[in-house]
Amino acid sequence: MGQNWQARELHTPFAECKQALHYHSVKEAHEHVKQIGEKIKQQGLPQEINPLIIGVLGYGNVSKGAQYIFDALPVERINPEQLTEFFKKGNFDAHKVYLTIFKEEHLVEHKQGKRFELQDYYQNPGNYRPVFDRYLPYLSILVNAIYWEPRYPRFVTWESLAALKSAGKLRLQGIADITCDVNGSIECNVKATDSGSPAYLVHPETRTVTDGHIGDGIVLLAVDNLPAELPNDSSRFFSEQLWPFIPGIVTADFDQPLEKSGLPDEIKRAVIVYKGELTEAYRYLIEPLARAMGV
Repeated sequence: MGQNWQARELHTPFAECKQALHYHSVKEAHEHVKQIGEKIKQQGLPQEINPLIIGVLGYGNVSKGAQYIFDALPVERINPEQLTEFFKKGNFDAHKVYLTIFKEEHLVEHKQGKRFELQDYYQNPGNYRPVFDRYLPYLSILVNAIYWEPRYPRFVTWESLAALKSAGKLRLQGIADITCDVNGSIECNVKATDSGSPAYLVHPETRTVTDGHIGDGIVLLAVDNLPAELPNDSSRFFSEQLWPFIPGIVTADFDQPLEKSGLPDEIKRAVIVYKGELTEAYRYLIEPLARAMGV
C-alpha cells in the first residue's frame, strides 16, 4: 500500500515497509514497523487517506498475528458498532491508525431476525445472510483472517464493491486475504499469488483484475504461503507446536482404522487421507476434487 500511495504522490512512512521475506525475523519486522509508527506520530498521514481504518475479519491466531504487527503503530481501536458514529463526528487524527476487529456476529444475521448464536451459525450457516456490507464504506484496508468454508456466506462480493464504487462510497483501497480462499469469502480474490508478485489490482466496476499493485483499483494481497517468507520463525514455531504430539505419532498403530490407531485426537482430526481414502471429516472435498480433475 505504501508503494501504491507513493505512486499516486501520497507520501507515507508505509513506503519504507518491506516484504516479510526481506526481514530476518518477525522481531526485526516488528521493530521496523514501530519505527514507521513513530514517523506517523510525528508527521501524520496525508489527508486523502485519513482516517486510515483497518478492519480485521476474525479473532483467532491469524488475526492475533496481524494485530501484533498493527499494534506497533499508533493504533486506536474502534468497535464495529462505533464506526458509523465515528464517521458522523468526523474527528479524525492523521497521526493515528484506526483498527476494528470483526467477529462472526458482525458478518451475518439470522434470516428470520432471530438472535445471533455462534454455534447455530456453525451448524446451520444456511439460516444466515451476510451483512458485512454495512461496514465496508468505512474501511480503508481489510485483512481477512477468518476461517471459511463454501457453506458459509461470502462477506465481500463483487456486487457490494461495485455498488459502493458506483455510489462514490468506496473507501477500500487494499485487501490482505491472509486466508487466501480463492473465490471464497472475499469473492474478488480470483487467484493466489506468490512472493515474486504478491498482489494484483481489483476493478469492481468491470469485475476484472490487473497484475501488479501500482495504479488504480483495490490492491489485493493473495499470497497463499505467507509463513514461508519468514522460514526460520515459521519452522521453529510449527516444530514447537508439533513436538508434544511426536510420541503419539511414533507409537500409533497404522494397521488399525484411524479411530483405533492410537493417534492423539488433535492429529487424528488433522488427518485428511488415511489408507488411501478421505477421512470422514474431509469427505466434503470429494466433489471439488472431482471437478478439478474433470471427473
